[in-house]
Amino acid sequence: MKIRVPALDYSNRRKRRAALFSIIAALEQVSIAEEAYRNSILPVNLTSSNALDNADYCICLLDEAIDLLRSVYDY
Repeated sequence: MKIRVPALDYSNRRKRRAALFSIIAALEQVSIAEEAYRNSILPVNLTSSNALDNADYCICLLDEAIDLLRSVYDY
């Protein structure tokens, strides 16, 4: 017996736009969490650590992705 999963309905622009905005909001939350993590590992002796560099890189990529997705519908 095969169970059918209903397809998500992105049949019109409004629904696609709403889905995109929810993705943007989720990415913003991840970026905020990553910034909080970065700030928590920022003691003076870790200003040039790999963990800090990786967190900065992750935040940069998330922000670029958010900007790119916003440009899709000129958010």
